[in-house]
Amino acid sequence: MNIVVETKLLKPVAQATVPARTKPFVASEFYQTGTGLYVYDTFANRLDLSARQTVDSAPERPYVVLLLKGNAYNKNIRKELPETHLSTPEDIAGLIEAQPVGKSGFLLNNGYANIFYVEGKNGEVFAVDVYWRAGRRKWDVRDWKLDENGKWNAGYQVLCPGNAVL
Repeated sequence: MNIVVETKLLKPVAQATVPARTKPFVASEFYQTGTGLYVYDTFANRLDLSARQTVDSAPERPYVVLLLKGNAYNKNIRKELPETHLSTPEDIAGLIEAQPVGKSGFLLNNGYANIFYVEGKNGEVFAVDVYWRAGRRKWDVRDWKLDENGKWNAGYQVLCPGNAVL
């Protein structure tokens, strides 16, 4: 398992655990805009949710929460992450489920970005931005091509599988 330490851009601030899944998880069913969740159409397309297999169960998995210490592009952030830093749609869903209606937890719920990196169709890696929209009472899930939206801002956080030196 990855041990994540502080770098020039990233500071480990918390250790999260994605809860174990004991019931089948179907990504195309979870990632639907509805009560408490808004999913951008491009997310489903880029990930090809309709082709993803049902996950019958999964063990709990440790995650590291890293504070972005300065404005940065994805390419620079990813250079400082462990080689195996990609998240799964199941893990992201588990973290969202742990904070219904914007409840406090590991994901920032102040409108700031929670950034994940995911592998989609044809091996394309892209950024996933999960953020709480208090006015709409929903978690927004949006995908970005790497470096498409310019720099991520200091104060946002990056989440990846692993353990941290806190």
